[in-house]
Amino acid sequence: MAWRFLRVTFFLALTLFCMEVRGASPSWAEGQYLTLPSEIHAHQENLQRQKERTVVAQKRQQKEAEHQVRKEAIAEFFQEKNKHLGAERAESYAHYVLEAAHTFGVDPFLIAAIIIKESRVRDSAKSRVAYGLMQINWKVHRHNIGKAFSHIRTLTEMMKPKNNILVGTYIFSCYLSSSNGDLGRALLKYYGGKNVKYVNKIYSYRHELDKRFAKKLNSFY
Repeated sequence: MAWRFLRVTFFLALTLFCMEVRGASPSWAEGQYLTLPSEIHAHQENLQRQKERTVVAQKRQQKEAEHQVRKEAIAEFFQEKNKHLGAERAESYAHYVLEAAHTFGVDPFLIAAIIIKESRVRDSAKSRVAYGLMQINWKVHRHNIGKAFSHIRTLTEMMKPKNNILVGTYIFSCYLSSSNGDLGRALLKYYGGKNVKYVNKIYSYRHELDKRFAKKLNSFY
């Protein structure tokens, strides 16, 4: 008797459930846990966009970090080579180097090495024919400097650290281009003669900057 009662009760409950399912909304009847294909696609696209934004942000942060580390490495090396150079000026010079190198597509450590070799990082350095941080021959390059940089018309303007580094980097980039990317030949043209010791010294300075950069970058991360 009890068994029949349970059987009838189960049958009635099942009948009521089926009736509720027929009258329920499609999403409930099909199962609320189910997701439409369009919703899945939209979710996947959203996840992909978030991933791409994360990658872009990480690359930007890495690029900014490397820029800062390069700047610090150059500034510190400048101060070592010129004991009278203050930290603020050294950082300014390093910033100018990075700007000019980026503008003309040249290795900034190479430009920094040229500055150290040419003037020992003294902005007032003068020789018989050359001036400034990058020891530019004003008489030889005056005409082309005026054509390339409308704001640099006089020797006084060319002596300013930012302008001097900009002009020197420009001249070296031209020599590098005419030498088909051969650094040694370009450096000899910048020097204005044959001097292997000059080239090797600049290479050694650049190598030292490369090592300092790598060490600083490792400690940064």
